[in-house]
Amino acid sequence: MDLARISVRDFGAKGDFVHDDTASIQAAIDASHERGTVPGGRRAIYLSGGDYLVGPLRLHANIALIGDGTGTSRLFSRDPGQAILSLTGIVENTHGVHLRGLGFFANERAGIGLHLAGRDADTRILEVRVEDCQFSLFAEAVRLRLCSNVWLGNVHAAACITGVVIDTSSDVKLSRCFADNGGGWAYHISDDGEHGASGEGIYLMGCVSNAQAGGLLVENQSWGQAIGCSFTSCRGDAVVLDGASGWRVSQGEMATASDGRGLVLRGAASKCIVEGNYIALCNGAILAGGSDHLIANNLLDAGIGANPDIELAGLACKVGGNKCLSMASRFSIVETGDANFNYITANMVQGQIAKQGQGSVISPDQFRY
Repeated sequence: MDLARISVRDFGAKGDFVHDDTASIQAAIDASHERGTVPGGRRAIYLSGGDYLVGPLRLHANIALIGDGTGTSRLFSRDPGQAILSLTGIVENTHGVHLRGLGFFANERAGIGLHLAGRDADTRILEVRVEDCQFSLFAEAVRLRLCSNVWLGNVHAAACITGVVIDTSSDVKLSRCFADNGGGWAYHISDDGEHGASGEGIYLMGCVSNAQAGGLLVENQSWGQAIGCSFTSCRGDAVVLDGASGWRVSQGEMATASDGRGLVLRGAASKCIVEGNYIALCNGAILAGGSDHLIANNLLDAGIGANPDIELAGLACKVGGNKCLSMASRFSIVETGDANFNYITANMVQGQIAKQGQGSVISPDQFRY
């Protein structure tokens, strides 16, 4: 017997999409927890190929659920509105949740695929790893709250209303994740402001969304990056940083399927870097409110509405090196509202550049073509 691995089949799971396998799989999870870890790491619970019909399942610390692939080892929600896998209500720091090679399917496009929630800044869920998994038809594919040291790799949220929700969590890394054909945001990141630095350090690398309402929404959260990401066919704004600070969005692409903007900085957003992106098919590529942003070296193409490529509504921003190709508006870069103390330098523009704030500067080195 492999002491490092427990099979759900040994606990009576059928995986035939007829029998209710909830009790069998929960018994395997509980048994793994009771037996503890093995030398070299946590004990794995193996779900061999099959279609498992399940109700809510509760995880424990140091649990690994391993399948044979998203199209082979599949868990189907027995009831609408439930979380298939959850770990909540903890009373101490809880370590070690690992999922790999599993597909999860909701009932009536409701509920949550994976729900992990700590209690407070000192009682969190730590060391989470989710890789090569698919969540289909949920209200939310993955919800994390008060979690730290999390890695999501190659996670697919298919036709979920919202893809990944990260709430007041820190040191979370998403790599090559994909959300498509949902009614809400692909990635929704926020901080409730009540737990100190528990909501800092979120990194998206090579993540993709397609045909969601929006790609990335960050609310009141500090210090994050979206590098090399693609947010396309959005039915609203592609990226919104609302009250976010210290965020960097670079080397990505943004496009809408409506009259949304490519990227919006609003509220008390501050000290964000928007650099080296390709933004196309939007009603205005960038709307920058807040303050102290750097907007540089972006390629802004094919506007489909009357808004300028770059609209500055904030303070003390540097806008330089951008190539503004849209002909939809007679303005390429324009200040509006209370904009002031902005520095606009060395851009390539099709249209006009207009400042409003008395303290703003338009350098003479703009290139018009």
